[in-house]
Amino acid sequence: MEDTEKRERYERDETEETELEETELNETEPEETGTKEPALYDRREQKRLYIRQERMHRRRLRRKKLLSGAGRLLVGFAIVIIVCTYLSRFANASLIPVVECKKAGGGTITHTVKTSGTVKETKKIPVYVPSGFRIDSISVEEGSSVKEGDVLLTFDLEQIREKDEEKRLELNSLYKERKEAIKAELSVVEIDRQISEVSREKYQYTSLISLEGNVLAKQDMQITDVNVSLGSSSGDDAAFLGSPLSGKYNLLAQVSEDDAAFIQKGDQAMVQTAAAEEGEYFEVKSVSQDQENPFAYNVRMRVPAKKYKIGASVNVTFTRTSEQYDYCVPWSAVRTNAMGTNYILVTRSKDTLLGESITAQMVEVTIQEYNDTDCAVSGSSLSKDMNIIINSDKQVEAGDVVRLKEN
Repeated sequence: MEDTEKRERYERDETEETELEETELNETEPEETGTKEPALYDRREQKRLYIRQERMHRRRLRRKKLLSGAGRLLVGFAIVIIVCTYLSRFANASLIPVVECKKAGGGTITHTVKTSGTVKETKKIPVYVPSGFRIDSISVEEGSSVKEGDVLLTFDLEQIREKDEEKRLELNSLYKERKEAIKAELSVVEIDRQISEVSREKYQYTSLISLEGNVLAKQDMQITDVNVSLGSSSGDDAAFLGSPLSGKYNLLAQVSEDDAAFIQKGDQAMVQTAAAEEGEYFEVKSVSQDQENPFAYNVRMRVPAKKYKIGASVNVTFTRTSEQYDYCVPWSAVRTNAMGTNYILVTRSKDTLLGESITAQMVEVTIQEYNDTDCAVSGSSLSKDMNIIINSDKQVEAGDVVRLKEN
């Protein structure tokens, strides 16, 4: 409004000056008499020159005023542009989602199954001790490793000596009976059988006395079962069960039905004890369904008896790597629409009047294989030059304008 008024005032002043100049010139113009007075002519020329200079001076002043007004207008316009630019950048920073992208590429899917396992014996060796003796002490427990000659238990030595004396007297009596039978020319077969049986029992007692009542291990083994108790009398059943310390033990691990799909005979599994810093690998010998739980599977391996104790709990890790796929993406990149179709979002760039614009575009995919973090996908629209959106700071849908995360 102010600029319009200034323009109108400038045009009005121009008109008035032109009219004034023409009037003054007309008033001072001499009549055409054919003669000119020199003095009067000089005055008129001076006056005309003065009027022109005055007019030019006024025009300069008005032009300066107009230019200063236009300058202020340009400065104001520049300020508005700057403010709008900052507002636009603020809007972009606060409203447009920032996305993290990954270049489309191939890879493999690794399946890792972690569980625990227990070391089991492959066979049990029974350990028998003389029956009918009171047990004074037991030197081993379940899980103990013993070597040949180690003490397993100790009987009451006084009781053994008493029984040894009884057998000695019984043998003396049998020998006398045998002599009398020979004199009487009677058969001594039954007497000889009794003498042999009592002699064998007495030899056992005598041996125990020589060992001070101790029962010793006959070979290296790990005790798996203790079937006697302190203060009780030994019986005819095996007092101990053990497993040899040579050879290999069974290692049994249990996994779910889903995890069992990634484990098969011949795979290598990593076994690690709680005390070990690193694990070692053993071959899977069998994978079988558990008889009591149909949704669980038992995995059996063999481990060296010298390194692992029966009953020990260990950590077991099974790893299976898939074939090479053309496209592998993180799970965070995969979406599912209301129709149940899986898709990913990729970025598309285009030039606009305001510069480059980046939008999210939907690409349908089919999931081929997956684990907890990644999945292999396929699709006719996939290409190696795509930037796949794998994460964003705000909700992103197909067609949304996005900004790339700065590295």
